[in-house]
Amino acid sequence: SALSDTLLVTTPESATALGLDTGARAGLKAKLSDRSWSAVQSLTQLCKDEVKALKAIPDAGLSHDVRIHRDVAIYAMNLGIEAEPFAFGDNTVLSAMSESSTPYVVSQQSGLFASAAEFLDSQHQIATSADAEAYLDRLHCVAREMDAETDRVRRDAASGVVAPDFILANALGQMNGLLQIPGSQSRFVQSLARRAREKKLDGDWGGRATVIVLSEIYPALTRQRDVLKALAAKAGSDAGAWRFKDGEAYYSWCLKQGTSTNLTAEEIHQVGLEQNRAIEARMDGLLKAQGLTQGTVGERMIALGKDPRYLFPNTEAGRAAVIAELNRLIAGVRGRMASQFTLKLKAPVLAKPVPVEIQDGAGQGYMNTGSLDG
Repeated sequence: SALSDTLLVTTPESATALGLDTGARAGLKAKLSDRSWSAVQSLTQLCKDEVKALKAIPDAGLSHDVRIHRDVAIYAMNLGIEAEPFAFGDNTVLSAMSESSTPYVVSQQSGLFASAAEFLDSQHQIATSADAEAYLDRLHCVAREMDAETDRVRRDAASGVVAPDFILANALGQMNGLLQIPGSQSRFVQSLARRAREKKLDGDWGGRATVIVLSEIYPALTRQRDVLKALAAKAGSDAGAWRFKDGEAYYSWCLKQGTSTNLTAEEIHQVGLEQNRAIEARMDGLLKAQGLTQGTVGERMIALGKDPRYLFPNTEAGRAAVIAELNRLIAGVRGRMASQFTLKLKAPVLAKPVPVEIQDGAGQGYMNTGSLDG
C-alpha cells in the first residue's frame, strides 16, 4: 500500500531488515532514518493524514480481514497522533509500534552510538560492490544523523527533559570507550572490510571506511559526548516521568502503547501484585522441595543466585560456557516445539555475546531480528 511504501522510505532500516531495499527501492540501502525534530513533526502529520484517509474508506466492499488491517493501521496512527503533546525524546508511531518509546533520544541504550554499528553489521548485506558503496554512504549518514540527535538532546534539555545522572554516566562511559578504539579497528570498519574480503570485492573498503569514521563519525560522537557530559554535571538522580511537563499523561500514553489497553498505572500495578503473589506461591513450593525453606521467596532466590554450584566462572572460558549452555537449551526446546505449536519456525535462534562496545548499557538479555543472509 501507499502507507507501507511511505513508511519504508521514512525508515530505510526497515526496508533493509525486510529485504526490500532492492529494485525500485535500492536507493534506500544507502540511507538511514532522518533523526531531526522536523522529521518527527512530519511523521505526526503523516499520521493525521493517514487516519483521515483510512476513515474515509467505507466498510462496504471490504473483506473482514481487510477491515481489520485498516482498523489496526488507524489504531497505530492514532497512537502517533496522541504522542504529539510529548515533544521530547523518541515518541512517535514508529517507536510506539516497536514498544521502544523513550523520553531520551540518547541514553545508555538509545541513539546511533549504541545501535548503528550493530545494524550495519547484522542487517546490511554485503554481496556486491554496490552494497559496499551503500554501506559507506550509510557511514556518512551515521555522522549526520548523530548530530541531528545531539540537536534534539539540546532541544529537550532546554525544555527540562534531561536523563538522570546514572543513565548519562553509563552512556558517557560507553562513548568514551568507543572513542578510544582506533578508527581502523572500529566495528564500522571491520564489518565492511571482513565481508568485502569474504566476497572478494576489489577496493580499499576498510581504508575508505576508516577515513569516514575518523573524519566524520568520531567527531560527531565527540560532539554528542560533550553535550551529555555538560548535562551530566547538573543532572539529578530522579528517573520518574513525573518530572516532565504532562508527565502523568505521558506515562499513561506509554502504558497504552505497551499494553494496548486504557488501564491506569494503579490498575496495572494491582494486576502485577496479584500475579506476583500467585507466582511466589508456586515458587515457594518448588524451593521447599529443594530443601530451601528459610526466608522469603525473594531471599531464597537471591541465595540461590549466589550459590557457587550454579555460577559460571567470571572468565572468558566461563562466559563462553554460558553461551554454549544457552544454545544447548534453545536446541532442546526447538526439538519439542512441534508437539506444542503448529507454527513452522524455520529461522535459527542463536545466543551470542553482546558486542563489547555496547555491553555496559545493554539489557541482560534481548533479541534482535535475524539477518536475511543468515
